[in-house]
Amino acid sequence: GLEKRENALRERERRLDALQRELEAGGVVVKPNNWPRCYPVTRVAIAEDCPLETQGLARAGYATWLMSSVGYILNVFCILFLLFANGVGVSCFFFAALVCVVGLFASTFLWFRQLYKACELYLRAGWVWYYFWFNMAIHLLWCVWMFLGIPGTVGCFAAGFFRMIDAFKLKTGWGTFVAILSIINMALWAGSGLVGLYVWSWSVHQYRTNAAERERIQGAISQPGVFGGFGTGSALDNAAKRMFGGPSTSGAQRQPSVFQ
Repeated sequence: GLEKRENALRERERRLDALQRELEAGGVVVKPNNWPRCYPVTRVAIAEDCPLETQGLARAGYATWLMSSVGYILNVFCILFLLFANGVGVSCFFFAALVCVVGLFASTFLWFRQLYKACELYLRAGWVWYYFWFNMAIHLLWCVWMFLGIPGTVGCFAAGFFRMIDAFKLKTGWGTFVAILSIINMALWAGSGLVGLYVWSWSVHQYRTNAAERERIQGAISQPGVFGGFGTGSALDNAAKRMFGGPSTSGAQRQPSVFQ
């Protein structure tokens, strides 16, 4: 019964500890998951895992991911409350819940973890950047969809702009409450999309800078070149560097992060 399960659990932990010691002895560093703390499914330790040159980019990507994650969860509650107010059908709530589960998984492992891996690998990151850009493009388009909340069957699961208008038209307490939640939801998806677009530009700049640095190390050029996406060196770019941390445009010094 219970004693048998406890013995099995201790044996499993013993095997895992032995495997970890074996991997570490072979030069493989095992980095445990630490996020979220209640039930770790992924790892977020930017200061430990990423070099200074990519920590700012990783933090910006982390902020983008957090906003979309909260947006997925809040969206479900918006549609649930609309269901109570007879503003949507059960199928809309079902699709909202499905989108939340799939969206959280996809955003975590298809683009955030890829960006985190690219930042962690730094100069050794190659195809990971392309995988991130592809999935990030899908995420940016999805942010637009969630912000708008296109009316009709295909968009009834999104508590966006059009859903907010429909909620106000109900002229009830539930309707007004859902409309306010929808405005918050729109702000989250707008923020995720705008910061995500900047992360895209920053990642292109980082990719090209990495390539120039590799050439410099290999002796092909004497100094790393400075490349970038839109806005590199602008007031917005400098403000983002101060917020998330990262090297300055000239590469002379690293901007401190307000998150540290």
